Amino acid sequence: MKNWFLLMGFCALVACTRPQVSLQEKISKAESALDLDSMPVPNKEKASELIKMYLDYADNYKDDTLSPSYLFKAGEMSIAVGKFDQSIELFGRVQRYPNSNKAGSALFMQGFVAENHKQDIEQAKAFYQKFLEKYPDHVLANDCRMLLQQLSLSPEALIKMFEMQNGMTVSDSIPL
Repeated sequence: MKNWFLLMGFCALVACTRPQVSLQEKISKAESALDLDSMPVPNKEKASELIKMYLDYADNYKDDTLSPSYLFKAGEMSIAVGKFDQSIELFGRVQRYPNSNKAGSALFMQGFVAENHKQDIEQAKAFYQKFLEKYPDHVLANDCRMLLQQLSLSPEALIKMFEMQNGMTVSDSIPL
């Protein structure tokens, strides 16, 4: 009788995890299909379907260790198809997993997208400052400090800084 209960428990566990494994397999196939396209900008329809699968997984299996990685990938895919606000939101969702190795990078990416794709300097500064507060020793921390410094400079001061770093002036770089 005891073995029967163990067998039933095992069957229940397998039945519960099968949809999760099936979704992982679908995601893997969709990722491979996009890789096979090997275009600089992925097919928007395929990319949108993959983003939806990533979100379905993260929503249905919130406690799974793959969820923050899938959210991060969804954020990257959103950048690739030009959905910048969506990418910032998705990278923000990764922050719900503070123990994930993706959490710091996701916060940095929020600043990166705000700065480089949305041209929202104030939003970028806020994300970068938050990143440095939360992850001062992260591998991207020095890059973040440099970006924050550059964002604080006027265009003229930025040009002078680059000139000093390269040992040249603007007139040196203009061909005659």
